[in-house]
Amino acid sequence: MAEASTGSSKRWRWSIALLMGIVLSSCASAPPSHEGKFNLLPDENLIIQSSFEESYAVAGKPEAVARKLMPLPDFDYSHQTDLDGPTVYIAASRSDGLLRIDKKGNWKWVETEELGDFGGYTALAGLPDGGSIVAKNKLSYNLPDGSYPEKVFRLDSEGEVLWSTIVSLYVNQVSVADRYVIVSGDNGTGVDNNPRYTVLNLADGAVVSETTARIPEEWYSFDDCEIKSETVYCIVGYTGDTGMWNNFLVKFSLKNGTQLGEPIYLENEIYHVKYMNGAFYGVRTHEGEDITLCSFDLNGKKLLDMVLDIELNSPVVNKLYARGKYLYVPFWATEAEKTKLAVRKAQGLIRLDTETGKTTAQTFSIPKSVYLGGAPIIPADWFFR
Repeated sequence: MAEASTGSSKRWRWSIALLMGIVLSSCASAPPSHEGKFNLLPDENLIIQSSFEESYAVAGKPEAVARKLMPLPDFDYSHQTDLDGPTVYIAASRSDGLLRIDKKGNWKWVETEELGDFGGYTALAGLPDGGSIVAKNKLSYNLPDGSYPEKVFRLDSEGEVLWSTIVSLYVNQVSVADRYVIVSGDNGTGVDNNPRYTVLNLADGAVVSETTARIPEEWYSFDDCEIKSETVYCIVGYTGDTGMWNNFLVKFSLKNGTQLGEPIYLENEIYHVKYMNGAFYGVRTHEGEDITLCSFDLNGKKLLDMVLDIELNSPVVNKLYARGKYLYVPFWATEAEKTKLAVRKAQGLIRLDTETGKTTAQTFSIPKSVYLGGAPIIPADWFFR
């Protein structure tokens, strides 16, 4: 009887182990949730990790290895809205990933349309009411001439679509000025690109005006555009005879799209251009040189030329974002130090006070098991203030 009891006990333990294995395997392969809550501590930043295959959220403090939070739906999250509103939207470049996050840490995946086809979100801007303007590019939008027009959506405070408008350009940047939305970029063919912008009515998405000026063939793309006093100010980039990327400020009439005056040369090799508080900011990078942050007023006068002290190996800067008087410069290391359990100084964030010129910097280490590459960072004080 004892032997029979022992055999029965062994079979029972094996059955329990097998059942647990099946349950754990099922949990491990379960798809990520499409909503949830980031349970952050008051001094923890929300850091997104994202590759071409998957995404993960961690909670990070400077000088410490980040804490794992949860996997996220979709992949290739790369840019976010500014931090001035009650919500932040994070968008993916090559998938349908679009996340709405509020100050309590609640988040949900937002659906627009055209799911599953190749493409993703190219630019977005937040609204004071907690909504957003997002530009989406999908393979299904392809036209016979090879161009990829985009669809621009306005979302309400809950992430629901209020209106959508198709624009005939590949969108690099979205800006909101008073009652207008301005989307800027190029014709989207990938060959002989020409810069374009379209101004939309914020209320209903109707087209207000577009570029009508004859654009020089060597101009490539509008990096950002802004509207002030019935004038559209755009930063254009193109490669000249030297092969370097040159940047100019160009002005257009809001009413009819005609060019006003001659282009004003700014600098070369400026990327990630963003307008805030009366000036265009951009990051200047050139092989073998320091990374510098530059700014120019609406007359082309240089206001800032600051070398960024980035304590990472081979850093790459992501798109800039703002909050009030602060400009945020996110970056990640392409050659970060990897230990057995962590990737040291994998990502970082510099905050510039645009009134005083003072900067503060933070770097973050990521658990090796969920390190997927640099993606958006939302500072701790946005959640807890």
